[in-house]
Amino acid sequence: MKPITLLEEVGAPAARVRRLALDIENTPKLFPQIVSIEMLASPKDADGLAAAGTRWGETRRAGFGTARVELEITRVDPDGSFVVSCTAMGARFDTRFSFEPMGERRCRVLMDVRITPSGMVSSVMAWLMKGTMAKGLRQDLMSLKRAAEAA
Repeated sequence: MKPITLLEEVGAPAARVRRLALDIENTPKLFPQIVSIEMLASPKDADGLAAAGTRWGETRRAGFGTARVELEITRVDPDGSFVVSCTAMGARFDTRFSFEPMGERRCRVLMDVRITPSGMVSSVMAWLMKGTMAKGLRQDLMSLKRAAEAA
């Protein structure tokens, strides 16, 4: 399945944007669509940011109600990018976040979502939900941008 790729220029340094993205405990304050976070495992790196192995339950607004999913940071790369993974609707979702500096005060944020369905039903569901998912991810990216530019 073709990945969902979103790119946004942010008027804030890459380190600031990355720090906000990895501040899992405070995401409900930054992302209006996230209702609550329940930390399940919270290892930290040397800077006090969420590290590989961080797991949390996230409840967010979805349609006319809410939906809960368990997420995990499965990889943190030397360049500062990281991958958040989950399984939902019979498919695996791996979202790579990367932060490319554009001078001292700007950066480009990339969200790249790879969906791996486990069978025919999950393939159809993923295909049907792809547009809705892209819209929700765009909202998340714009919330991150607003928070970073306001900080």
